[in-house]
Amino acid sequence: YTLGPEASQKKALSLYQSALAADPDKKQRLHILYRMAQLNGSAYQLEKGEKPDFQKAIKLYKEIINSYPEDEPLVYKA
Repeated sequence: YTLGPEASQKKALSLYQSALAADPDKKQRLHILYRMAQLNGSAYQLEKGEKPDFQKAIKLYKEIINSYPEDEPLVYKA
C-alpha cells in the first residue's frame, strides 16, 4: 500500500500494526517499527488535510534507539 495509484499511508500503517500484533521476531520488529516511524514522519501519500504525526514518529524512533544495540544500522539511522 505504499506504492502505486492505490497508495495509502493509513492502509500501510494499519498493515504494519497488524504485523506487530503478530509478534514478529526481534529483527522483523525493528524493521516494522522503523518503517512505521518513517511513514508517520512523512507527508508523502497523505489524504487531503492530513499532516504527518511527528510525535508518533519520534516515539517510534526512541523505542528503536532504546530497544536495540547501537551498532544496529537502523538504530544509527533512527
